[in-house]
Amino acid sequence: MKKFLFSAAAIMSVSFSALSGVTADAPKIKTMEVTSDGTCRPLDFPSQGWHVARTSEGSSSSGGSSEEENMFIVKCSYKWNPSCWMLEYMTAYNADNIIDGEYHPYDYTQGPMPVPVDYVEVEVPAGVYDFVGQFAHINDKYRYGSDYEAFVFKENVVVEGDMELVFDPDEAINEIKVVTYNPDGQESRLPRGKQVTEDQYSVEEPGNINMITIQTQVHHDIYGQVLGRITEVTGDVVSGDFGITDGMAQNNFHVNNVSDKYTFRQLRIMPASPSKDGVYIAPVWQRGSAPGTITNDASSYVNCGQNFVTSPLGEANPVGDNVDYSLYAPAVWNGSQSAMAIGIGGAYPEILNAYCSKAKVSGEDVEPMYCIQARFTDAIVIPEGSSDAKVYTNIGGVVYPFGGEEASYYFFPIGQLRFWPEGTLFPLNPFPGDKAFISPLNGTDIVNGSTAPFMVSYLTEIWSTYGGYGVPYFYNHYLGSLGEERKSDAEGLVTRLYADNELIGEGPDALMDWSFFYSPEQNAVMKVEYDNTNFCVGQVTGGNKAEVVFDLNNEDHFPPSVTMLQLRDAQGCPAQMFANSADASIVLSAADFDNIFGTANSWGAKPSWNECSVPHKLVVEVSPYSKNDWQTIEMTEDESMFYSHGFGAFYSGSLASLNKKGYSGWFDLRITVEDQAGNYQKQTVSAAFNIADLASIDKIKGDAPFTISRTGDTVTIGGADVSVCSLYDMSGRQVIVSESGIVDMNCLNDGVYILNISGPSGHKTIKMVK
Repeated sequence: MKKFLFSAAAIMSVSFSALSGVTADAPKIKTMEVTSDGTCRPLDFPSQGWHVARTSEGSSSSGGSSEEENMFIVKCSYKWNPSCWMLEYMTAYNADNIIDGEYHPYDYTQGPMPVPVDYVEVEVPAGVYDFVGQFAHINDKYRYGSDYEAFVFKENVVVEGDMELVFDPDEAINEIKVVTYNPDGQESRLPRGKQVTEDQYSVEEPGNINMITIQTQVHHDIYGQVLGRITEVTGDVVSGDFGITDGMAQNNFHVNNVSDKYTFRQLRIMPASPSKDGVYIAPVWQRGSAPGTITNDASSYVNCGQNFVTSPLGEANPVGDNVDYSLYAPAVWNGSQSAMAIGIGGAYPEILNAYCSKAKVSGEDVEPMYCIQARFTDAIVIPEGSSDAKVYTNIGGVVYPFGGEEASYYFFPIGQLRFWPEGTLFPLNPFPGDKAFISPLNGTDIVNGSTAPFMVSYLTEIWSTYGGYGVPYFYNHYLGSLGEERKSDAEGLVTRLYADNELIGEGPDALMDWSFFYSPEQNAVMKVEYDNTNFCVGQVTGGNKAEVVFDLNNEDHFPPSVTMLQLRDAQGCPAQMFANSADASIVLSAADFDNIFGTANSWGAKPSWNECSVPHKLVVEVSPYSKNDWQTIEMTEDESMFYSHGFGAFYSGSLASLNKKGYSGWFDLRITVEDQAGNYQKQTVSAAFNIADLASIDKIKGDAPFTISRTGDTVTIGGADVSVCSLYDMSGRQVIVSESGIVDMNCLNDGVYILNISGPSGHKTIKMVK
């Protein structure tokens, strides 16, 4: 097989001192090794001499190591059934290797005409492997579209030479039937009548289900997700009805004949109220240790109590019923059992309460967790001269144990996101022993909508096998303080693209048009401007403005990015409102990305990954809201946290030295992260946080003629028309909302509160002490 060799550029990693402009000066790579016993140990490697070696057929190898002769080809195929399935990939893995094989529908090397291919080849050293394959169900309209995906899993395959594994759907024992109905009970236009049989390799006994996730997105005003219920449990047979509800159609999935080697778990979210569609989490088939561990007892589902509100947009561009952000993440039991959970956020603040089973596994009670999709990048690294391919990956998120209000939350590195040409992100599973960034959380009522989001941006480059060059694609995501992706926060986004300071594109399609028509002759210093100020933050207009600059003429033209941002109180809890500056600190992570080409896919292009390292420079500045009066905040890197792979470097800085008097108490936050080549990302989060003792607390803007009188713990507002009074505690949590002009604080704990008053005549903010 022809080898594809990629030499990664030198990656800068360094210890940082407590300086306002932090600069790197010593190259090295820091990453983790996941050992066979499931633990991790840190590794330091020199930045030179690293490469990624992959064959053009999609397998991974040592790239010229002395053990090349010990590589064997495992040909994975299935009995062709074009009306139902398309094979997407196959991965072989054990404690030492994770090796991918990608599906190529045609072989162009056999002659002038392409020859159809219906297999995936994975090249591996001799050993014992588990094989995971993914098959996409093909719908009628889009040949390469996927209504849902299925996974097959083959354990303990002994590879001693070239061999074949054959997937035979006709002999599978597990069956999923899909019937689609509209609200009137008639079959809808969605895929219907398909019979999908799944799971077995002919070389071993049937019944090898590891995990199947059924996921469908219905593109109307709101995404649809799978809803399920167990209807019958008899021995090792599980029956249930699972559907997708979007107000337009419902899919029913009937599942039978689950092997006794596997158990069934259901994750579900109930409707917020009988009159509103709720958010649902997908049912999951999960491998277990013994039959009989399935429960159909509704009382075994525990509400984790996490409420997330939508980000309030300006009235000029309301979201309506569109989705606000989504969840796509594993639920984890004791770090060993896992299942995929899917959910969405919408226009109602009541939604997004998660329920999860506390069924017994092997006689032990287990504590389920779930996490929020957030971070991304993965690094595929092979030390020069070694045949050991290691994949170090991450999707950062927030994992909530179901332990009540005193539970901790975790930033948890959990798998990878793979960047395909169209920018779709595919998460994979966590590695054993991955470290978690842990912080205590006393009460988790974080009002995500109370602050503007921060932006993560990245340049990925897809190597075109037809053009013979990399095609740049630039993406951005808006994330909240808990790492949740806030999709609707891009509703008011304005994008401008410059080449050598000349405006070449504006609007939502500017970046995609640039990539589509790109050729290397167009290389220039590129600048992307994002103006996203369509938010309402604490009665002030807020948003995120950013610019990203990268020079395509340089070998290193991949700009760095902020990857996590939180304001924390004295207890280390995320917050947006603080009594005084000494209680507040900034915690963030940032990464210098280095793009790595992957293997060619079905469209003839090579997908890519981003490896992250410590940025060359980081500057954090704070200004009173809208004043552009910036003060630099000293930031210190916590080198130990670099091993939470995918985030990059972790920094923290106290706001105790903040000496700016904020007119409203609200402050803007500006973060600049730069690499050695001069590529940079600069973003301003406005408004980012509120500090009461730095506020001119009489008013926010204008001379609103409100009068405030207080009798005991009852506050009465008069003197003008009052639209709404909102009382917040110092964590930013809204505790009282009143439209009557009367705020009763009798039920509240003693402490400091912020009262926001708004009406046609203006706004006013008052600090209240109980």
